[in-house]
Amino acid sequence: MNRPVEIARAGFGRTITTNDVRHDGNIFNILRLVFASAVIFSHGYILTGVTDPSTTILPFSVSRFAVLLFFTLSGFLVTNSLQTRGVGQFALARGLRMLPGLWVMLIVTAIGVCTAFGTVPLAALPGNASLWQYLVTNGFFLGGRYSIEGVFLSNPIPMLVNGSLWTIPREVQCYVALAIVGGLGLLHRRHLILACYGIGIVLHLLLPPDLVPALFALRPLAISFFAGVLLFLYREKVYLSWPLAALVIGLTAISDAGPWRELAAQLAAAYVALVVAILVPASCKRFSQAMPDYSFGIYIYAFPLQQMMIAVGIGTTPASNIGMTLLCVLPVAALSWHLIEKPALAYKNRGSRRLIPPPSPESSPIQPR
Repeated sequence: MNRPVEIARAGFGRTITTNDVRHDGNIFNILRLVFASAVIFSHGYILTGVTDPSTTILPFSVSRFAVLLFFTLSGFLVTNSLQTRGVGQFALARGLRMLPGLWVMLIVTAIGVCTAFGTVPLAALPGNASLWQYLVTNGFFLGGRYSIEGVFLSNPIPMLVNGSLWTIPREVQCYVALAIVGGLGLLHRRHLILACYGIGIVLHLLLPPDLVPALFALRPLAISFFAGVLLFLYREKVYLSWPLAALVIGLTAISDAGPWRELAAQLAAAYVALVVAILVPASCKRFSQAMPDYSFGIYIYAFPLQQMMIAVGIGTTPASNIGMTLLCVLPVAALSWHLIEKPALAYKNRGSRRLIPPPSPESSPIQPR
């Protein structure tokens, strides 16, 4: 019975414990902040018209890796929320986490960009159809409209206001799929979920990516999301090990290019992220626990800020664009968190206290998201 503990102390690795999925048992806050910031790297090249160098070394660009890992962590985190809260409170929690911050960002960026960087007269803005499409489609998770006519016309990519928003509807679609699974009571039948996931992986590899255009962008993101779901459901069997993480990275790096390598990179990155999140020293976990969650604000505000940096002439190269955006987006994300996102989450917690009994130590929830 003591052998796993001895192996863990020897540094070879261990499985995930109840304490690891508590708020103070990992560094998910830090990782989300890192992933949100990493997206800025690739966009700094794309928006300035320069080829992203990461695409020549990695199976995906840095921003793509960051987004996939965001989805993995999201799947891991919200599965516990669904099991603890039930479908109704789960949906409320997800809405409160995303909608207030998203709506404020859409209004602020639309008004700010059209006023400072647009050619359409302010009096004519109410008749600008693209402005309303940008607000409505993104505000209600429909997606597909990330530009506003008449803005950023001198930029290498004109009129594009917030290309990062393409992932938001896909994340919501993953939430809906998970809620359906939970509503059907299938979270307690993890072997069935694993079997369906395996079938999905095979179909993803065999079927043309554009067979169903509406699922083209969703497929890889769903793979990462439900990898996180399964990592949580099988958490007591997931063996975390630094040497194993290094081996996984090495095998992925030497594999041949193609869909199999891309899939291997996705799943390897998901595993390595979990190893990093849980096996780091306790001091890192305490620091992460004390951090506010600025990741969502960084993600939704960085892209329009990068376009603004180019428009004013201080972020026209990848390095300057990335550097200036990192400096400017953090205080903006802080305002979003402290004034909008965190107060909204307080309503979720109040509802949880009213409707959900306190969890037992064996089912202690991970940090809310």
